[in-house]
Amino acid sequence: MIWFLGGMLWADQLLYEEDLGQTVQDLVLSDNEDYVAFVGSEMTYLLSTSSWETESISVCGSYDMGGAVFVDSDLYIGCGDGSISKYSSAGETTQNALSIDSGAILGLWEYNEVIYALAEQESGGNPRVHSVEISSNTEASGNYPSTLGYSNYKDGERFGNFVIVAHGGSSVSKIDLSTGGASTDNIGPTSVTLTDVLPYEDATNALIAGGQGGVIRFLTASNDTQYALNLIAFEDVTALAVRDDLLWLADENTLRAYSVSGYGGTIGTEEQDTIELSAVDAIKEMGAIDDYLFYVTENGSYGVLSDLPRVEISSLVSDWDSEEHTLTFEADTSGEYDL
Repeated sequence: MIWFLGGMLWADQLLYEEDLGQTVQDLVLSDNEDYVAFVGSEMTYLLSTSSWETESISVCGSYDMGGAVFVDSDLYIGCGDGSISKYSSAGETTQNALSIDSGAILGLWEYNEVIYALAEQESGGNPRVHSVEISSNTEASGNYPSTLGYSNYKDGERFGNFVIVAHGGSSVSKIDLSTGGASTDNIGPTSVTLTDVLPYEDATNALIAGGQGGVIRFLTASNDTQYALNLIAFEDVTALAVRDDLLWLADENTLRAYSVSGYGGTIGTEEQDTIELSAVDAIKEMGAIDDYLFYVTENGSYGVLSDLPRVEISSLVSDWDSEEHTLTFEADTSGEYDL
């Protein structure tokens, strides 16, 4: 078992990496920051941020998984048959916990105890957004399901009562969850490849990984896109995350950090940190919890980075009568450690 401990500051480094052995559709963080979920096509993996152990779960039977969202401590996962399964914090699996009239589910989000699901149409055409109330398992009608103006799907995130969806290329959709109304981007850069939408709490606008275009900003008020960070010749920016007021970019197998403030409104142009990774696959998504930055590639390799040292415990011997405990461990950084 690997533990990360320490109270001093070091340079960011790759602490741990592993191969999940399958393609990954999504990376989702729990609200209480206890888990990181890697949603694979056949299996979903839960990485505990307390024990650093990985648990595999399967909730869709023979169907592929697509999209996930934590509601409180429960994880809802979309399935290829249009159903939504639940994995509870108690370790119980409920298949078909929620159902919608659709094809394969692509993405899931939650707002005010309602699940919003982006799903394919069984008869073909552009994907649609469905709204289903968790407590009653009732799908909303009227303006729902809401048909998007673009096909394809790369990623999506919720910003207040909006969901912003990147379709690849320069195409972006905005869904107003209160009305079900769907809008498309009006004007902006076209020589971009939009993929990962940055989950940034309380942000007014959305930042999106833009390939060789760097970082793209989507303005929710006008539905326009604009360059947010393109002054540097990037190779291929595929994923974004924010940790400790730094915006991290996955640029091929290099992680680059820039200062960020105002919920993404202001991004510095001077590189603050750089980490070279051994991953050869494109990084699909990233996320941050406290001192740790997580990434996952499209083929299922994930890594954990931090400026804290890596500590591996080899043995713990306790004498409860004398209340003496002997801990043996190895660390990649010298210093004073507190347990």
